[in-house]
Amino acid sequence: MRQLLLALSCLFALTLSGQEIKVNNGLEGYWSGALIRSGNSAQSITVEFYMEQDTLRAASNIPDWAYYPPQVSVVNQEGRVVKFDTYYGEVTLVQDSAYAEMVGECRFAQVHLKKGLRPPRRKLEKQDLVFDFGDIQSSPEALDALWVRRNRYDPPESLKAFKGPFLSILGGSDFVVPYRENSARFQRLFNEVGKTNYRISILPSASHGMEHGHAARDLGFEENIGRWNTYFKFDRVAPGALDEIVAFLSDYGVIE
Repeated sequence: MRQLLLALSCLFALTLSGQEIKVNNGLEGYWSGALIRSGNSAQSITVEFYMEQDTLRAASNIPDWAYYPPQVSVVNQEGRVVKFDTYYGEVTLVQDSAYAEMVGECRFAQVHLKKGLRPPRRKLEKQDLVFDFGDIQSSPEALDALWVRRNRYDPPESLKAFKGPFLSILGGSDFVVPYRENSARFQRLFNEVGKTNYRISILPSASHGMEHGHAARDLGFEENIGRWNTYFKFDRVAPGALDEIVAFLSDYGVIE
């Protein structure tokens, strides 16, 4: 048995001889996060790590600076320590492979990055270049008329006719659908028809897409290290959103 294992090992070694073996260090891919300064101000940043001619490179980008191209630099990696250049100077990060996160600093700020999926890039279609010149208005009054023309559907009658359970989750930070006006209107419409199987939930931290957005949490200034100690909270679904949905489905017997 020992001789068989030895033979297999030799065969495996011969099979790999002459071939280039690359180890995936877990860095390659898309990372997003922020540079945090003075404990509470944050600047979003994205970094794309990729291999080019056997060299690991980092293309860092500041999303708010649409007029700047990505800053490309060679990555210097020693163990879990990763260094590369950005528009803010050299960044030094420590990789936490268990959570696909990196935390570190540059010359003036703390840096937090988390690995994720690149936002989808939609190709420019031919119809994108076709304009409806009727939408080009010359006055504020005409813009109001355009809004009415584009949003002719008014749902009150459909809502009042709906017999099934109804759940409305509104964001307290939603500037597109104001929660006060819409929650009051829902209640008024349903009261008119005596509907009781509905629920209206307002999540204070939620925006229009139910995310709470990136945020920096200030943990105070630490004298022993001479800097602000902060925690960067990545964009996630606002607390309570999934709880409300699950509770609603459970209450009406859709799930157990």
